[in-house]
Amino acid sequence: MKKLVFVDDSPMDHFILKRILTQCELDYEVACTANGAEVIDFLNQSKTDFNALPDVILVDLYMPGFDGWDFLERVQYLYPHLAKDLHPFFLH
Repeated sequence: MKKLVFVDDSPMDHFILKRILTQCELDYEVACTANGAEVIDFLNQSKTDFNALPDVILVDLYMPGFDGWDFLERVQYLYPHLAKDLHPFFLH
């Protein structure tokens, strides 16, 4: 099963994404959070653990505090050190 992380400050968007994945019968283990810094910390701590890393990350660009732009800035330095190629997508 593929792993997907969804970073968005809207609980409704979390619900909608999970519903769409279920209706389309896409087999993803989904983790939702509003805290992009948490995801960066997780990626940094798990960077050598291929199985722990997500396959896809969806990030809302416009959130209060630590937004998608901040996430992109930090993940670009971390990305070369990850045991797995991630597929980040940014939502407007």
